[in-house]
Amino acid sequence: ITEIIKALDNCGVGFITLTHLPKTYLDGAVFSYKNNPVIVYTRRYDRTDHFWFTLAHEIAHIILHYKNAELCILDNFDDKNSVPIDRWH
Repeated sequence: ITEIIKALDNCGVGFITLTHLPKTYLDGAVFSYKNNPVIVYTRRYDRTDHFWFTLAHEIAHIILHYKNAELCILDNFDDKNSVPIDRWH
């Protein structure tokens, strides 16, 4: 884990770990800070497999969507009836 965080840093991608935010289903997020992406991992499920899945998921968002500064994607895998939101204006 330390090596992947160093590799992300070398690529200009920040990484922050937070404790789980009560009453939320937030596992991870990506935001921009000083024109660089930052990955946030919330430790909602403090397990190694969940860490790697969330990290890969957020890296995929960076690769696929980060160049579009107006894009906001909310994934809600817990609500089977939710519709993904892909833009906020």
